[in-house]
Amino acid sequence: MRRAADTRNRSRAPRARRSLSVGAVMAVIALLAGCGATDSLPTSTGTGQGTDVMTAEVDTTFTDTTDTTFTDTTSTVSVPPATYADAVSLVDDGTSLDGTDTFSSSGSDIYCVVGDTPDVTACETSGTRFPPPAGECAFPDGPKDVGRVQFGEDGRPEAICNSDTIRSGAPAPRAETGDVVSSPSGDRECVTTEGGGVVCIDRATETAFFIDGDGYRLIDG
Repeated sequence: MRRAADTRNRSRAPRARRSLSVGAVMAVIALLAGCGATDSLPTSTGTGQGTDVMTAEVDTTFTDTTDTTFTDTTSTVSVPPATYADAVSLVDDGTSLDGTDTFSSSGSDIYCVVGDTPDVTACETSGTRFPPPAGECAFPDGPKDVGRVQFGEDGRPEAICNSDTIRSGAPAPRAETGDVVSSPSGDRECVTTEGGGVVCIDRATETAFFIDGDGYRLIDG
């Protein structure tokens, strides 16, 4: 896998920046077909190289076609990126939220920490839990469901059946649609999407993850 210096597009136009109190609205992104994704999204059985894990009792309906393209049938919902390239586009079109390495997304109260060291870039729900992608969690005696997604020690996205929390201290700044929080190196960046979801990318490994109140997707490959 190429290092971050090889994968970042250094020629792209500088991203606009804003203070913590200003919201930014991003354009609607047309999704492309993708593979290598692990999902936990409403009413989907999933295709491609990953495994889809579903949740019930949600008001938002997605139609999962054979090419893993999701059809949004309502407004103000979180639509996950299908590929790493889609995730990068969302980040690059966003507005930098400076002065913080933590944030909560507006709409779904996803809490995230963004950093460069292993396991530091992570997002978790405020109580909603999801089935693990492989059907079981890593520790038989631990929690049986997923409450967090993160970049692991190898820099690749993973779902965590956590019993702890990354929330600490004072409430995190509220990130509006299109707000981007970056790690010190800029290799890892997270953007809040319309509907309160969060997309995080790792430019060094060219992987990404998505999470909102209805599920998650791991984009690896």
